[in-house]
Amino acid sequence: MAVRIIIVESHAIIRRAIKCQLETHPQIKVIGETDKKREALMMTQKLNPDIIMINASMPRSVGLETIKGMVKHTVASEPTPAQIRAARNTGKYSQEAFAALLHTTMETVNRWENGKAKPNGKNLLSLLELCRKSKLMKLELPTTKILAYASNDETQFLKQAIENGAHGCILGSSNIKELFEAITALIKGKGYYPTLGSGI
Repeated sequence: MAVRIIIVESHAIIRRAIKCQLETHPQIKVIGETDKKREALMMTQKLNPDIIMINASMPRSVGLETIKGMVKHTVASEPTPAQIRAARNTGKYSQEAFAALLHTTMETVNRWENGKAKPNGKNLLSLLELCRKSKLMKLELPTTKILAYASNDETQFLKQAIENGAHGCILGSSNIKELFEAITALIKGKGYYPTLGSGI
């Protein structure tokens, strides 16, 4: 079965170029493209793609906001403060270790556990996975994976994209082999962050 992809990019000529490159692979089909957040969310809901490719550096933060919206839109429920505490206790983590696991601070974990703040983006997805594994929540994680990209001099947008919940990222200068490697990794449920090295 073909991998179904939606492209979110502000320039039509770049969308067409990406589509042409992707569809050189016999198992990939581009099922939609847009330059707008609202359309991207509507297409994702209607078409349920396997992957949505998003230019993280789009003007007016459209790319980053689309990623945030995707995560919020596809997650049916959020863990309660009690479930967050239970997930930490089930794993026998101290607040410090739990914060390190989720790449955040002890203060943030404390605010989550006391209901003074809500997790979002990558933290929310990681928490949902912990709650699911601990059998604290009955849910299915989002099936659509988010692959962010940006030009070589805009890696700060890729780091923000990962923080917002993207499952992988590539540079705009990546060759077609690297693009297919990223898609394969995401389809297998893995992350793909080679362009950021240890910076994520």
